[in-house]
Amino acid sequence: MLLAEPMDAVTIGAKIRELRTLKGMTQSALARACGVAPSIINRLEIGSTLRFPIGFPLKLSRALECDVA
Repeated sequence: MLLAEPMDAVTIGAKIRELRTLKGMTQSALARACGVAPSIINRLEIGSTLRFPIGFPLKLSRALECDVA
């Protein structure tokens, strides 16, 4: 099985932003759906951090209706 190429924080953040805007969500709305502060969504989107609470990737994937991977 081949694994996807690793992505850096900026690439991941850009993908989160793209999916969020396609769904018509604000950063605040996504943060509420994921149970985190809007600042976490902002920092993820600009690529300044990849630190987040455990369980966040699953909540994010559900809110954006996408796979975690």
